[in-house]
Amino acid sequence: MPLRALALSLLFALPAPAPAPAAEAPPPTSPALSAPDAATAEFLAAVEPLITSAERAAYLALTRSYQRQAFERRFWEVRDPFPETPRNELQERFRERLRLARERFPSPTDERFRLTLLLGEPIRRVPLRCAELLQTGEIWFFAATGRIPHGFTLVFVSGGVSAGAPHRLWSPRSGYQELLLWQIPPTGDVAAELAERIPRDCPRGEEILGGLAAASDWSELEREYEVIPRPNPEWVRTFLAYSTDLPQGAPPLTAEVEIHFPGRNQSRTIVDASVIVDAKSLRGDGAGSAPPDAGRELPPALGLLLDGEVLRGDELFDHFRYRFELSAERLRAATTLPFSARRFLRPGSYTLVLRLQDPASGRVFRRELALEVPPPGSLAPQLSLAAAALASPPGTTGTAATAAIEVAGAAAGTAGPAGAAITATSAITAIEPSLRLLAPTDQLTIGRVRVEADVRGVVPARVDFALDGKPLLSKRRPPFSIEFDLGRSPRFRRLSAAAFDRAGELVAADEVLLNGGPHRFALRLTEPQRTPGTGKPLEARAEVDLPEGEVLDRVEFYLNETRLATLYQPPYAVSLTAPAIDGLTYLRAVAFLAGGGAAEDVRVLGANSDGEAVEVDFVELYASALDKRGRPVTDLAAGDFRILEDGSEQVVRRFENFDRKTDRMEAGNREDVQPPETVDLLPIHAGVMIDTSASMIEELADAEVAAHRFFREVLTPVDRAAVITFADAPRLAVRFTNKLDVLAGGLAGLQAEGETRFHDSLAFALHYFSGVRGKRALILLTDGDDSESRFRFEEVLEYARRTGVTIYAIGLNVPSKPVEAGVHLDQLARETGGRSFRIRRANELASVYETIRQELRSQYLLAYQSSRIDGSTGFREITLEVLRPGVSVRTLSGYYP
Repeated sequence: MPLRALALSLLFALPAPAPAPAAEAPPPTSPALSAPDAATAEFLAAVEPLITSAERAAYLALTRSYQRQAFERRFWEVRDPFPETPRNELQERFRERLRLARERFPSPTDERFRLTLLLGEPIRRVPLRCAELLQTGEIWFFAATGRIPHGFTLVFVSGGVSAGAPHRLWSPRSGYQELLLWQIPPTGDVAAELAERIPRDCPRGEEILGGLAAASDWSELEREYEVIPRPNPEWVRTFLAYSTDLPQGAPPLTAEVEIHFPGRNQSRTIVDASVIVDAKSLRGDGAGSAPPDAGRELPPALGLLLDGEVLRGDELFDHFRYRFELSAERLRAATTLPFSARRFLRPGSYTLVLRLQDPASGRVFRRELALEVPPPGSLAPQLSLAAAALASPPGTTGTAATAAIEVAGAAAGTAGPAGAAITATSAITAIEPSLRLLAPTDQLTIGRVRVEADVRGVVPARVDFALDGKPLLSKRRPPFSIEFDLGRSPRFRRLSAAAFDRAGELVAADEVLLNGGPHRFALRLTEPQRTPGTGKPLEARAEVDLPEGEVLDRVEFYLNETRLATLYQPPYAVSLTAPAIDGLTYLRAVAFLAGGGAAEDVRVLGANSDGEAVEVDFVELYASALDKRGRPVTDLAAGDFRILEDGSEQVVRRFENFDRKTDRMEAGNREDVQPPETVDLLPIHAGVMIDTSASMIEELADAEVAAHRFFREVLTPVDRAAVITFADAPRLAVRFTNKLDVLAGGLAGLQAEGETRFHDSLAFALHYFSGVRGKRALILLTDGDDSESRFRFEEVLEYARRTGVTIYAIGLNVPSKPVEAGVHLDQLARETGGRSFRIRRANELASVYETIRQELRSQYLLAYQSSRIDGSTGFREITLEVLRPGVSVRTLSGYYP
């Protein structure tokens, strides 16, 4: 039998496919939903290969065009393959493919249309034309795609003789008979007979025969390589949770709306929208409720959600969510309760939609308002609007009574269509005072530097500058700038500026951390600058510095340790009511990253006479415990460790480790130790720093392979890694990422050339790590020699102590002279809690990287609150001891507070 006949006979011999599982049935459609319009139908048809049934149902459930537009934007955002870039590569590629598919295959039911959307153009097409033998069709040949790593072939047939009819995919599992125009009785040699006829009777028969033999089953390819991106379905539930629609059958919450324009923020007008709730309605004893039960217990606290949307025309301009915590005591005592949101809007016409919901009882208030925002610098009157007191009728999802806010020519007492009263009050003339330091915070800075304080909204009598808490200069006229010397050593420096009015009152302030690195995560409370009187409005505002590539999840505001409000979108500003100051009282704001991690700031509103301070910072130590053979020891408890700071024993407040044998967490035996977490699963930020100077010319290939293997084995979805190379100068080859293909690209094709500026490059790498929290490891591969660096080793070592980054130093063929080369590598590792290795060839790196990987995954976390309260800023030496015989432990040698 010829080879082509053998190939086809094997192809035809495949068993018939099992019946395909039934398609997932969409959830029943509510009769209240609006019918899909042309734009909706067009979107659904275009994304049919990508959209899930849950996404389709959620999309169809939306009742407003702006909601569907917002859904479409989010639909593409969650599928962005590289969200750290400004482009959405998948969406751009899909749009181009959609244009191409519409040009060539007018019917979306044609499976060539769908496969063009998913795969793009094949590298070659062969028409399936064979009169009186085969159905009309096409054979598409593909090279490797982004997800499928090898070439493949797909076969389409029309089901008839017309080439213009919609085509369907043919699967080799369904057998050769489905390609024939006429069914023929099966015979023992049908495969061989057809294999002979196709080359003889069909144009381009040899190509057709080869394509059929190589045909792939698309369903298997799709399943094996996950060709269709499937984002986490949680995004749909989150999107719907932010809706401002009124749930069907929701009991009403009695409230009214007030809008105020208290001033401006730069070029925008400050808009405060407050929902004033009748406390009786919130307690459930208002009008329309069951008779109150005097003995009924209220929950200890209520969490109310205020969702809002700002529409400009038919488009969603802004959306926001606030969560307010309300104690039972306050709810019992109150008559009305305000829940406010602050936005910064440019002048113009908007529609504001507000929905306040008590998730515990299901009560909801919803109001939709036409909003006219005045220019921030105009003399137009500040307006206040009180909207209708009742929510929309239960069961409706459309527009409630609409109240218009007219600015120009508004007269006091004018009534709006919803019974709203518009009243003129004070003019909008004030700009919110602000001060911002324009400092080079994203680069390593030494020597002389000039920094300007950008002051707006106020003409200060003076601006005071301070460095690390020590006064530098006071300027009494603009420009409010300062030039000062940071010295030649790289180190963290904290610069602050404060603006004062003629009465000596503080009106605005700012603070920046110099040399803090691009990954600094910090929060600053910029308001209040002073404490208002009891019962007066307390304006709280926070500014957040986000690490590179991270996403902020929320900002929470606390009064002492009672949470008052949670904000999910900027601006992070909220209006509270000033409390009665009785002893220590402080406002606290905490920012949380979506991927984990928190930063906070505290503003003391009142203190005890003894000057009691608020101290919330912990010293965190990541420690590696090893037995006599250098293997990680993973079963130690908190009581097995002893921490000394400058010789004084410290109390362990937090302890975490992971017992691999039992796959469970082991807690320490101290009662005051916080519950442990899985350190093994804490995110790791690892950087591989490779010497690419001329002396590495014979080792780079092996170094690339070993580094890539390390990344492949150590990275989990929550980890991040970076690649830094250095010779004459440092180069950030790959920023922090968890994408192996990006890391591999940064390692590929390294060239060995130039001198070795080791000290300067190490300072660059440490600066890049600065601000990263948690486990951090810099893995350094070099011969230890340095030529031409501007930084001395002692200066870089001091900087390493300040950053707290663990350094694993791998010396490759370290020369015996100068002897300092090897000594410096050992000292870097020892001082930072890492480890030093010596190897002769780069092919030994694999075992070294494996040792480092095991160590990183088996570290302990110990945290303590320093017993020193003298405010000293010098280096504090740490000694960590382990009480189990035969076990040694390593951690950083100390820290700067």
